[in-house]
Amino acid sequence: MGILRKDEDLLIWFFERGVSVFWRSTFGNMLERAQALAYDSEGRRIPTSEAWTTGAELRVRERRQEASYEPEDADLVRAARVSRRLRWVQQADPAAEQTLEAYYGRAGARWARTDQGRMFALYPLTPAGEKFVRGDIAKRPDSEATAHERLLAEVQVQLVAPTQQRRELLARIHTQSERRLNAAWDAWRVTEAQSAASAP
Repeated sequence: MGILRKDEDLLIWFFERGVSVFWRSTFGNMLERAQALAYDSEGRRIPTSEAWTTGAELRVRERRQEASYEPEDADLVRAARVSRRLRWVQQADPAAEQTLEAYYGRAGARWARTDQGRMFALYPLTPAGEKFVRGDIAKRPDSEATAHERLLAEVQVQLVAPTQQRRELLARIHTQSERRLNAAWDAWRVTEAQSAASAP
């Protein structure tokens, strides 16, 4: 069971547009300072997980170089509500917050326009998907292909030269993606009551 359409629209707005509103606003300087905290005292970036692993932070958001402006009050309130609910999701299940961002954010938007669909954005985040990508990197270490591109290549090979083993692998990855998304939806729905309880 999914979430309400209004919630899906809200998450799509937040991850695709809502957050970037603040980078282009007068809040941009504060966000730049916060980003600077991602570096240690010697100026080295604090390492994060690979973008396709289960421990990854999928913070790939657009920051356009435009003049600053003051965001609309409605956008501020809307973004704050989503951000608070996502914080609750993250506290309850970090993987669920990451799943929602991958599915409703830029990765999901990219694959939603293809035959693979939005669910494909979650493939590298599954245990089977991550294992495949790690194995493919070991086989082809010189390739600069992303995790999604490596998985897409496997899907395309299956179309022209199908094998039972590959079919089972891709089916397993898809099933794990669905389970991960359902768990994220469950975590999001729980925050509805929390949000109502905290409303003034």
